[in-house]
Amino acid sequence: MLNPDTLISRKMSKKKKARTSLLKIIIVILALLTGASLGLAIFFFVIRSNSGKKETSQELQIVQNKDVLAKQVFDACQKEPNPQTCYERDIPKLMDTISMVDAFKVVSYVQQMDPSYQYCHTLGHSLASKETLKSPADWRDVYKSCPRDRACANSCAHGVVGEVYKDISIWSDFDPEQQSVFLSDLRDLCNSILGSEDKMDRTTCFETIGHVAFFLHLADPNDSLGLCDALESSNVGEDALEACYRGVFGSILNPLEADEKEMMKGKEITKDTYEEYCQDFFGVKENICIELGAALYKN
Repeated sequence: MLNPDTLISRKMSKKKKARTSLLKIIIVILALLTGASLGLAIFFFVIRSNSGKKETSQELQIVQNKDVLAKQVFDACQKEPNPQTCYERDIPKLMDTISMVDAFKVVSYVQQMDPSYQYCHTLGHSLASKETLKSPADWRDVYKSCPRDRACANSCAHGVVGEVYKDISIWSDFDPEQQSVFLSDLRDLCNSILGSEDKMDRTTCFETIGHVAFFLHLADPNDSLGLCDALESSNVGEDALEACYRGVFGSILNPLEADEKEMMKGKEITKDTYEEYCQDFFGVKENICIELGAALYKN
């Protein structure tokens, strides 16, 4: 028979072994959990890394695709007598498969390859008009997506608004109430939809109103400028009025669209006549007219 001390010793040994076994089990579990956590961490890290690489790869592919499209357009147009006419014909066709935003990027790539092609105002009009026609009800969103780097001399903004209002009647067909509503709508467009904190967008918008005024008044300069003056009652600010004047004089001195050219037919302003023409106006209007003429003819 075992004495009590031996029994106690054996019990303590069993307890020690049990504690040791339990400790080992806990250590194994912790190791497994730690390993699993580490494994999961590594797994998600790899996934995110691969995802990031995939996104980067996709972005790179998109850039490369636009670069390829630009190179194709550039190469094809170099074979024609007038590459610029070719660009303005072929680039809009790309919008059957790409967005307006991407089309403007193609224009930028083409300009890098052909430094002589920098003035793309007419092309910008065309791209914006084409995008607006895809979903006319969403024209405000199209406007907001116009390039912020003033690509093609802000022609995107002009193209969108020009497309929206292309079928409007002449100003004299509007009754006073309709005229007031029309001006209010345009003012609100420039002040709120575009975000008045973005001065460039706001200025471009009011300049577009000047182009619209030119059409509404059939190219009559005083009546067109008078429509700009009517905005003054809305407290839009001097910068907005001056932008509107620029729009009017821009259409008069440098008509780009077919309708603008038709309206100015027989009364074109030239390098030799613009200074005398501008002297018929006063103050800021005369200054803007001369400034635009000098920039146009590089005096």
